[in-house]
Amino acid sequence: MTLVSSKLGTYHLALHSALLLLGMLVPTQIILAQGPPGYTLCASEGESFTLPFLSHVAYGANNAFAYLYNQTGTITFNNTTFGDPAPGVVKSGYYKLASSEGNAALLEMALQQLQDHCTGTTLLTGQQINDLSDSIQLNIFSIADTSSLILQALDLIACYETQKGPLFLNPATTGGFQNDFDALDGKELDRAVLLSSRACSTMSIPR
Repeated sequence: MTLVSSKLGTYHLALHSALLLLGMLVPTQIILAQGPPGYTLCASEGESFTLPFLSHVAYGANNAFAYLYNQTGTITFNNTTFGDPAPGVVKSGYYKLASSEGNAALLEMALQQLQDHCTGTTLLTGQQINDLSDSIQLNIFSIADTSSLILQALDLIACYETQKGPLFLNPATTGGFQNDFDALDGKELDRAVLLSSRACSTMSIPR
C-alpha cells in the first residue's frame, strides 16, 4: 500500500466517523399531533382519558375532528365513541375545559361577520375568514345554548347556497377541497360554511 493510499484510507475513515457524529448531534425534529385551536392533546387512538372537569373533547387528525361537548368522566378516544372523522389515519384525542362565558357572543360575532362577507356588506381577506373559522371551532359548542345561534348559522348556509349553490354541489367545490383551516387557497368561506353545517347537523333548535 502506498503512502497516498494509506492517507486516503485514514481520511475516509475520519470523514465517515465525523459524519456519523454529526448525525448524532443534529437535532431531531419531533412532530407533535395538532388538535383543534384551544384543545390539549390527552390520548392516542384507542386510549382513555379521565377529564378533570366539565370539558369538550375532540378526536381526529389532519384538521378532521369529531366533537363531543360538555363531557365528564372517562372518554375512550376511538371510532366506536366518535365515528371515524379521518379514515386511514392514526388519530388522537384532545380536550378543552368548558366555559360558556363569552363563547356565545364570540360565535355570534364570527357568524355575523361571515354573513356580512357573504352578502358583500363587508368583504374579508382569506386570513380574516380563517381567523373567524378558528373562532367558530373554539366556540361552536355554545350553538346549542340558544335557537338564535342555530338560526344564524342556518342563515349563513342559506346565504352561501344562494350565492354559490349547495356545498360540494356547486362548480367551485364539486371536486372537494383541502380540510386545512390555515390554507389560503380561495376556499376559506367554503370551509367556514362547512363548519357551520357540521354544527347544525348535530343540533336541534331549543324550545
